[in-house]
Amino acid sequence: MTGGSAFNIKSKSLRLGNFNQQEVEVLLHEHTTETGQIFEPDAIELIWTLTNGQPWLINALANE
Repeated sequence: MTGGSAFNIKSKSLRLGNFNQQEVEVLLHEHTTETGQIFEPDAIELIWTLTNGQPWLINALANE
């Protein structure tokens, strides 16, 4: 690499805000529709508790 740092980001970052609890439930139900993976109510509650609505974490847990 020449002429700069790999960590010198020259464009603006886009950040998706955290989901609220209801949005997390909707997202997980959409995941169920697309994949057939069912989330029990206790699992949905635990995902909400562990992630506080952070989108990347929700998706990472859902994929596990």
